[in-house]
Amino acid sequence: MVDECVQEWSADSQAEIRVIVMNAFRAEKDGQVNRGALLNLRKLDIKDSRWKRAMEAVDDSIEVLGTKRYIRFYPRPNHQAAWSSLSLDVATASLQVSDLRGKSNAATKN
Repeated sequence: MVDECVQEWSADSQAEIRVIVMNAFRAEKDGQVNRGALLNLRKLDIKDSRWKRAMEAVDDSIEVLGTKRYIRFYPRPNHQAAWSSLSLDVATASLQVSDLRGKSNAATKN
């Protein structure tokens, strides 16, 4: 649908206009479409009904598999001490402290 719109709109234009939009569908090195460029097309205010259907198809294809929200700190009590990993899971307010030698101590506060 997007290609259809671009072909029609650029029929009397220079080829560069088509390249700009089609760049969003160019495959990356790993064969994947550049998601950022593709999702940015949704921000364009284009009234054509075919374009709107194409952007709805893009919206429908989005599937969130999961997210993580945490903050990780690496404190140590002094310059000679080993670094420790402190991960704070903001979503569940759980706290896990582990040093880089593999020891772990979990504490949860809800």
